[in-house]
Amino acid sequence: MKKFVLLVAISSTFIMCQKQTAKFEEVSNSIDSASAVATDAIDHASKTADMALDSASIKIKDFENTKNDIQEKIETTSKMVDSLSDKITSTKLESKIEKKIQRKKKRKRLW
Repeated sequence: MKKFVLLVAISSTFIMCQKQTAKFEEVSNSIDSASAVATDAIDHASKTADMALDSASIKIKDFENTKNDIQEKIETTSKMVDSLSDKITSTKLESKIEKKIQRKKKRKRLW
């Protein structure tokens, strides 16, 4: 009977050790799979963030190009307005001078 009790105790100890080993392996596998999932999620988040930054960078460059185009158009328009203003001013001066000359001629004719 002692042998039987000893055999049962040893076999139950062995079975318990085997169960603990199996549980340890299950926990280890669970940790590995959780680690893999977390790594995939981090990689995906990193790729998404990189794409967003690239997109934002492209939009900023587009805004800068548009800004430069608008500034060039404003400068060109400003030059055209200045040129027209100068022409109008010179035309007014010429017409005033011509009117004065015509008045003088009329006065001379009247005399």
